[in-house]
Amino acid sequence: PDRFTGAAYIDPRALDAHQTFARCVDEYGFRLLKFEMSVDYGFTGRYPDLKLDSPEMAWIWAAAAERNLTVALDLGNVGTIAYQTAEVERIIARHPMLKIVICHLATPPVGTGDDQRLDALWQAQIRLGQAPRVWFDLSALPAFCARFEDYPYPTAQRYIKRAIEMIGVDKLMWGTDAPSVLFHANYQHLLRWVAEHCTFLTGPARAKVLGETALRVYFGG
Repeated sequence: PDRFTGAAYIDPRALDAHQTFARCVDEYGFRLLKFEMSVDYGFTGRYPDLKLDSPEMAWIWAAAAERNLTVALDLGNVGTIAYQTAEVERIIARHPMLKIVICHLATPPVGTGDDQRLDALWQAQIRLGQAPRVWFDLSALPAFCARFEDYPYPTAQRYIKRAIEMIGVDKLMWGTDAPSVLFHANYQHLLRWVAEHCTFLTGPARAKVLGETALRVYFGG
């Protein structure tokens, strides 16, 4: 328990959603909630009209903020209906003490060429990290890039550098997205592409990205 923490996964439209939340958080002690919103794997594929800031989900954010939980959001591919940047911004405004982690560095539009519209959408979501209690994990970036480039994934490195320039290194946390990403890279590569090849990260900054920030977000107050 001092090395791992689990994430509760709650269907907001399930008839027993409130009971599941109470059981996972109050009985089992989960401190993290995960909402997979992507079209391919998540809730917007099942419920295309679902909005994160809708009245039906408002109770979740209020309860999570009251209990000092961390909420992880996978907002899917940039430009899809899952990519709800404005909705998350409204949640932040209503619940400024809610801790939010946006997965996969906001899923940058790798492999789309010089698509300025998608890049602007990605930048807008990254700028959510200007809020004090919003962070991004770096999981799955190697898998996104593996279609067109090999380790150490220079495109992914460039996106990390751009994100740091926009919101600072304190807002980024290394991750893998294992086990599915192991189809694309082994564990050592998943670590070393950041730990060794992101040379723009200084020693203290690298330590934050590789673990210190995650300890604070997932295990801290």
